[in-house]
This record gives sequence, C-alpha cells and structure tokens, in this order.
Amino acid sequence: MHNVRTLLDAGFTSAYSGAAAKMRLDVVIRNEIEVGLIPGPVMRAASPEITNTSGLGDIRQEHQHRESLVLFADGPEEIRRVCRRCIREGVDQLKINISGDNFVLGATGERTIMFEDEIAEAVAVARSHGAMVNAYARTAESVKRAVRGGVDVIYHAD
Repeated sequence: MHNVRTLLDAGFTSAYSGAAAKMRLDVVIRNEIEVGLIPGPVMRAASPEITNTSGLGDIRQEHQHRESLVLFADGPEEIRRVCRRCIREGVDQLKINISGDNFVLGATGERTIMFEDEIAEAVAVARSHGAMVNAYARTAESVKRAVRGGVDVIYHAD
C-alpha cells in the first residue's frame, strides 16, 4: 500500500506487476486503488510465479518441507488448473517460470524447465479470460519458447 503511494508521488500513473508474493496481494491493492480507498497509479495485478517441480522457486526437498512463494504445476492439465485459479482470484496477468536462475539451487540459469505445451496452456487460459502472460526466461531456448507460445512480457532474456 505504501509502495503504490510512493509510485504515485514519484509521478508514475500506471504500474504493471511482474509477479506477486501471494495470490491476492496485487489484486487487493489494485482493487483498493480503483475504488479510491488508497492512492496509487492504475495497476495491473499479477499472479504469483507459476513453476514446475524442480523449476525456479521450487525449494522443496523430500526430507524437509518448505513453503515457497511460487505455485506448482506439472503438465498442461495442472498449468490449466493453477492458471484458472489465479484468474478466478482476479489477476490481470499470469507469471510463468520457463527457465531457472543461477541463484537458486537445482534450477540453474542454463536450464529451460517449462515445456512448450505447458506455456501454450498458460497463454490459452490467459487469452480466454482477457489476461496477459509474463515469463521468467533466462536461456535462449526459454526466450524462444516464450515467443513461440505467445507470451506478452519476457523478463531477463539474457
């Protein structure tokens, strides 16, 4: 809430969220701005990051359960279910993790984790609800998959 006020005070008239730390965090802030209860720029609310098992954000281990900021989905059917759940909760865009990153154990930046059919499913769900798709993509292959899949915003792309 304080950050959107800071954005507005700095002259920003709109904000596009890359991903939310919790499912309805962005949605609630966006809604409060829209009805005039808090000051802020026009805002598009994002889902939490959606990743595959062993993908970026999967810090779970068999011997030790850990909570994560991401939502997990393996295969097109699970991607569809998770994306629809995000849409139901009011997001304007979905965030998918197509590749890993070097700061996360097991999901290195050289790996492309999400398959094309999973990306296509996320995009199909988004399009059917008038939403957009953001992608975390560091590898060349992950960027190519994002482009082929119709992703709207590609982050990192190095």
